[in-house]
Amino acid sequence: MWIAAMDAMEKGNIKSADVFVTRLLSDNSEDALVYTLAGILAYRRGREIQAVKFFNEALKFDKNNFSALFILGIIYEQKGNYIEAYNCFKKASLLYPEHTLLKEFLDKESDRVSKIYINKAKKALKGLLYERALNFVDRAIETGRRSYEAYSLKGDILLAMRDAKKAKKAYYKAIKFSAADCHAYLQLSKILLEENSIAEAKEILKRAILICPADKEVRKLYTLYSEGQSKLFVSQLEDILSNPFLTRGELAALIISAYPFVEFTFSGNVKIIVDISGHWAEEYIKKAVNLGLMDVYPNHNFLPDRYVTRQSFAKLLCKILKLFNNSDEMESNNIAIPIEDIPKEHLLYSCIKTVVAMRLMKLKKGKFEPFDYISGKEAYCAVQKVFQIIGKGRTIMDERR
Repeated sequence: MWIAAMDAMEKGNIKSADVFVTRLLSDNSEDALVYTLAGILAYRRGREIQAVKFFNEALKFDKNNFSALFILGIIYEQKGNYIEAYNCFKKASLLYPEHTLLKEFLDKESDRVSKIYINKAKKALKGLLYERALNFVDRAIETGRRSYEAYSLKGDILLAMRDAKKAKKAYYKAIKFSAADCHAYLQLSKILLEENSIAEAKEILKRAILICPADKEVRKLYTLYSEGQSKLFVSQLEDILSNPFLTRGELAALIISAYPFVEFTFSGNVKIIVDISGHWAEEYIKKAVNLGLMDVYPNHNFLPDRYVTRQSFAKLLCKILKLFNNSDEMESNNIAIPIEDIPKEHLLYSCIKTVVAMRLMKLKKGKFEPFDYISGKEAYCAVQKVFQIIGKGRTIMDERR
């Protein structure tokens, strides 16, 4: 009767085949092949729900039933149930790995399912459901598709779970699968920075800036980190950039972190400062003062939280230019620029005129406003410009060594 049912199906005699299959089911209620045949017949008649039921019954008795797995996968794919389709094709591929048509179906579903799980993981992460997000992203990784995206997301999840060690491994795997994953490079460099793994972080950032030269965050971190910034300063930078008024302590950190002379040893008399113990910028302040870039008040106070005026900042820029022997540069830019509120008698007239001419600081409707406070962002931009100017110059410190 089995042969008769198959023969009827091959000839397209669906009614006869149905009769034979019905008899087979009544006589062989635990035969996987009979349920498979019944499923094929139901599928050919357009009865997908019934076909799914028969194929699942067949798999109860024989989990390695290739025909049931393959056709069941096709039905799920047609119904838009891509995860179930992927699971069926994956199991079938273990039985016949060289099956050409199966490979095509599996490749297509793997990509779809990976994307589905990645989206589910992102949604769970957004909802702070970290364990659930981790489960989804691991399923995405299992598909073998979009691996760089999945591992990069896994790193984000692990970071949110405060497991930097595992997150670092995930980001390394992400860049292994895709050398162009800017996000993974960026997050990895931040972790290394927190660990104070300077050399390793620098290598990652070198690769990142070559691969993602247009990425603003990569460029910013590369600029900071490649110049020897410490972890402490980087953690404070966002606050500095957003501050409408820059403090003296922040300014010390900004200039010392921006220039290569931070590594030079000062050989003069160390100045006493009594009010910076425990301040986050303490080490930066000491260097800025002992390099002669910033002053201590007569009572040995530095006043790290006092705001910096525009004229004080201009004076500092001029000190830096002189420190790097850029007097020629200063003279060439010391051209006549009308500044309404800075008369020639002003003590910093020449200095202010120079920084304006060099476009390190801007006028406000023709006025310099010397007693206004400078913002963190404006100071940061000016410091970066000065570094570009002095980049080829020699420092006085070099000559002393």
